[in-house]
Amino acid sequence: MVRWLLVAVLAGVLVSSCSKKSQDSEARKEEMVKLLEEAKTKARGEEVKKLSCVSNLKQVYTALNMYASYYKGCFPQNATVANWLIPSKKTWHCPMDGEYKILAYGHRSRLIRDPVGTIIAICPNEHGTGLLNVLFADGHVASVDADVVRRSLENRSGGRLPVLK
Repeated sequence: MVRWLLVAVLAGVLVSSCSKKSQDSEARKEEMVKLLEEAKTKARGEEVKKLSCVSNLKQVYTALNMYASYYKGCFPQNATVANWLIPSKKTWHCPMDGEYKILAYGHRSRLIRDPVGTIIAICPNEHGTGLLNVLFADGHVASVDADVVRRSLENRSGGRLPVLK
């Protein structure tokens, strides 16, 4: 998205610097206006996909939490069990392509000691920012540095859910 915003800024600068007297500059001005419009459209599309990803992860949390509240604090064992709560396959996938990695399957919600820092699902896409959207056990979604998430996944022990400090 940053790349498209940069293109938009450059196009705006070029449009304003074009002289109005020459026909050649008019053609350049029209071309720059088209570039600017394309850049704005592209940036909006990427932002919408990021927001949809966050929304989907919150819906996944709602489904997992509903299941856990009904089954005495146990999260579903696998995706097949959880799919009946949200039948739309789009909700279980990032709009930028890729299925969410659900880490909570088979765990007990009551045994989570730090719900604010405990990861229960991860979006596989960095959305061009180097950040991953992460769903935490308390229901909030945050964009976290991809390297930090990978380290927390590597450092977990005994099949426990990873915790960010």
